Amino acid sequence: MTDQTKQPARFSFTALDLCPVVLVLFIFENEIQNAEFWSATTLKIVTTMVAASLAFALGRLTFKTVKNLLINRQ
Repeated sequence: MTDQTKQPARFSFTALDLCPVVLVLFIFENEIQNAEFWSATTLKIVTTMVAASLAFALGRLTFKTVKNLLINRQ
């Protein structure tokens, strides 16, 4: 039998995890510099897309973390 030592949980970030952050920074930077660029409807749509993207990234990161913790418990 092999010696299975417990390793600490590792957090792995991918480009997919960082995309929402970059998108939010781009939108708010653009919003500050060019406020009349966005119509009210466009701003609502983009805000909803950003919120959904951030929720997805947070859920994915949470799933990865819990999965790593459960694997390391065994």
